[in-house]
Order: sequence, then structure tokens, then C-alpha cells
Amino acid sequence: GQRTKLGQELEQVSRQRADAVVQQEILKQLVAAHPIEVPEVLLNEELRRVYLQHKRQENAGQLTEADYYVAPESLRESFGEQALESVRGQLILRHIAAAAEITVDATEVEAEVAALAARTAQNPEALKRTMERNGTMGVLEASLLEAKVFAKIMADMHITDTIVSEDTAVS
Repeated sequence: GQRTKLGQELEQVSRQRADAVVQQEILKQLVAAHPIEVPEVLLNEELRRVYLQHKRQENAGQLTEADYYVAPESLRESFGEQALESVRGQLILRHIAAAAEITVDATEVEAEVAALAARTAQNPEALKRTMERNGTMGVLEASLLEAKVFAKIMADMHITDTIVSEDTAVS
């Protein structure tokens, strides 16, 4: 009935939250292990993104014209560390995706757009056009790719864990 459905949904949410925590942890370790160079343009883009997100939370979603034209250099002190980690993480995940030949194809993107449209009661085609126009389609593709990379990393880790625990069981 209704109760079990709710229970299942809550279970899924807590599982996703646990996954997100694990993913954050994996990413932290990857970033620490691979202090790769980050192109300035990517860093500045991320600084701006982090800053605008921060301002939005502070001002209940209201942003001024000045917020959009903020000089990235002025944000380094407050948000530099966070932005650098974030960009490094994205680059490392992309690198892993390329090495493992993980890709996201059009049908997967379409399916995700359709699911989004259903959740927000919009027409899928219209939503797709909007997303292509405002650049969120790229964000969606990137997040799908990252999810696949994490799934692979976690599967690999799980295999390693299993081997390790079997080894200890034998001795």
C-alpha cells in the first residue's frame, strides 16, 4: 500500500545520500592523490559559479548585476580552495571516463530529460530545447557521465573489498 511505497522511497533517498557521501569521499581522495594542473579559465568559471551559488543562498535567490560581473581574482581568497578541488575532481573523473571508455549516449540523455520533464510536468521536447538553449544540457550530460564513473569506481572498490575479505577468511 501507500506506506510501503513511502518506505521504499525513503530508503532510496537515504541510499542515494549514503552514495553521495561515499562519492564525495572518493573524489576527495582522488583529488588529493592527483594534484593536477587546472586551466585558469576553468578555475575562474568555477569560482564564479561557487560565488553565485553562495550569493543566491544568502539573498534568497536574488542576484544583482554586479554579482555577475564580479572579478574572479577577487574570489580566490574565499572560494579558491573549494573551486580548485571541484575542477580537479571534474577533470579527474573525465580522465577516468576516457581511460575506461565510459560514455553517455543520446538515448540516456533523452531518457533523463524525459524523467525530468515528467517530474516537473513539462513537455519533454520543450524542456530539451530550453536546456539546449541555456546550457544545462551539458551539465546534465556531465552529471550522467560522473554517475557512471562513480558506479565503476564503486564496483571496482567492492570487488577489491570482496577479495580482501575472502583473503582474510581463508587464512
